[in-house]
Amino acid sequence: MKKEKPDIKSVIFKRVALFLFGILLPVIAFSASNNIMLRLPDVYQYEFKSSDCLKNVDVPYNDDDMGEFISDFMIWKNQNLEIREVDLETNEAIGENVFSHEEVVFAKKVRSILDKKAIILVLSLIYCISILIYAIAKWEKENIRQGLKYGIRFFMIMLIIYLGIYMKLENSPFMVMEKLGYAISEGDLLPQIITENMVLRLYLLVGIGAIVIMGIIWYAIRKITEPKRVFSRI
Repeated sequence: MKKEKPDIKSVIFKRVALFLFGILLPVIAFSASNNIMLRLPDVYQYEFKSSDCLKNVDVPYNDDDMGEFISDFMIWKNQNLEIREVDLETNEAIGENVFSHEEVVFAKKVRSILDKKAIILVLSLIYCISILIYAIAKWEKENIRQGLKYGIRFFMIMLIIYLGIYMKLENSPFMVMEKLGYAISEGDLLPQIITENMVLRLYLLVGIGAIVIMGIIWYAIRKITEPKRVFSRI
């Protein structure tokens, strides 16, 4: 009997779907790492404790409290990046914000970028999980592994680009702030808290986090698509 020729449309759909699946895997890894590293308080708290930078600035927070403060802003628990004196009798904020208008605008831009990356992360997860479920039901598991190979290749390309940017940042860590339209002025508090060394370490941690997440994705997909053994050890 002659083998039926595969439908050209289904072949194209499969290739495109798996190619896009592969592209989105590293996007998931980097987007997730960005949101984890820049939103959770633990990284900031560790950095403040290791650098002792808060001892040189006039803020009413210790290392742990300042980490929580930044995290609360990043996760929208606090709408504004704002520290004011508090009236002990009325418990109301008084006086001017210790952060300038330009610093607040910059911080909101960073939070907005993270929000967009979170949306991309969710949409990418929905697509990849949907394709994975569909592929397991309709295609051979080897096809899924092919999509995973695309993902590893794209991840390596993204990682090389990421490391290239890191090497540029080593010469001027605050370049990130300048790119987002924030011109640092003398006396600004934010650069004294988020120091040049912290910017570099945060950037590096995002890369490391992406590698870990991509490793988890690789392991999970390999286990899901692992061929069934005909014989098992007794």
